[in-house]
Amino acid sequence: MVERTTVGNGSAGPGAAPPLSPRLADSADRLARIEELRRRKQRSDRRKTLAIAGVLVLATAGAFAKPAYNWVDKKLNDPLKRSIASFGVPLASARCDAITSDPAGPAQQHVAVGTRVDYTTVPPSSGKHYSNPVLFAADPFFTSKDNPPVENVVHNLEHGYTVLWYDPNLPSGVQHEIKGLAARLRNDAAYQQFIATPWDAAYGAFPEGKRVALSHWSAPDKVTGTDFGHRLLCAQLTGEGVRQFMDRFPATDAPERALR
Repeated sequence: MVERTTVGNGSAGPGAAPPLSPRLADSADRLARIEELRRRKQRSDRRKTLAIAGVLVLATAGAFAKPAYNWVDKKLNDPLKRSIASFGVPLASARCDAITSDPAGPAQQHVAVGTRVDYTTVPPSSGKHYSNPVLFAADPFFTSKDNPPVENVVHNLEHGYTVLWYDPNLPSGVQHEIKGLAARLRNDAAYQQFIATPWDAAYGAFPEGKRVALSHWSAPDKVTGTDFGHRLLCAQLTGEGVRQFMDRFPATDAPERALR
């Protein structure tokens, strides 16, 4: 007769490992807890490492973001690569008056530096002036912080320059456009005798609604001996209008030619 072995609770069946002693079971439990703590610490350390790496990446990206943006912006909006007509608004939208033909005063009438000249037009397109013009080597764009006296700039008109006088209260964005236009023109041999400077309202107010004006002093007519000043007054900046004005009245058309 075959004996039967009854497997009761806590009893090991055939081939089963014998149960651990209480001491070994406690030791195994501690090891398991230690291993779990080790894994948790590893996960925590990985999260911290990733967080630090993320901060470093963001910090590095931030350090290079502005220079990179400035580089791209300069490449895309370099004023020297833009067409003259792209500055401001089209001529048809600038609300310009007709170009004037102002009787011009005699050339080479110099007054002492510091003398205030009362001009007959706003802005002037000819007249008495200081003996020293604004140097060609100077930046062609001026602000209210560094603008030369009107009498200096009128001397530049005598040398064939076109001067853009602008309302110093124009928005900064428009002034930035004028600055870009001045740089673009100075970089072009056909239009480089150009100055943009804020208008000094102490010499008279612009006509109502006009905030930008161009001036040029033409040479005496070869037949009549009469010379004229010319002005174009507009409500808005128009690069197209500036180009057409300078094409009509080039630097060679001046009382004193070939002088910069």
